[in-house]
Amino acid sequence: MKVSLDHIGIYVKDLERSLNFYGELFGFPEHSKLNLGTTKIAFLDLGGSLLEIVQRAEPPEAPSGSWSHLAYTTDDFDGMVSRLKEKGLELREMTLGDGSRIVFFKDPDGHDVEIDERAFNK
Repeated sequence: MKVSLDHIGIYVKDLERSLNFYGELFGFPEHSKLNLGTTKIAFLDLGGSLLEIVQRAEPPEAPSGSWSHLAYTTDDFDGMVSRLKEKGLELREMTLGDGSRIVFFKDPDGHDVEIDERAFNK
């Protein structure tokens, strides 16, 4: 089973301000944008992985300077979900608009981890 880093997500108060900051400071080009309800999301290309910048509508959903999650993609999504369930992890599974699936869970220290069926960085 191959597993690799897909993206790292951070919460921000102002999506465009953060896009400009990371774009200008590091030269990361914009990869893509999407909206999920009132949540605005943009991805920056880090050269092999992505930085996901998330702006949520209202506090406390938009914590300042908060670490959001680590995201990985796998070539065996169903196998990975089975493995997570075998470990007794509490899972939050979602299907995106394109039909691809993602699953969230917490690591032992409470950090959010995401596994994606397809890579966002392709």
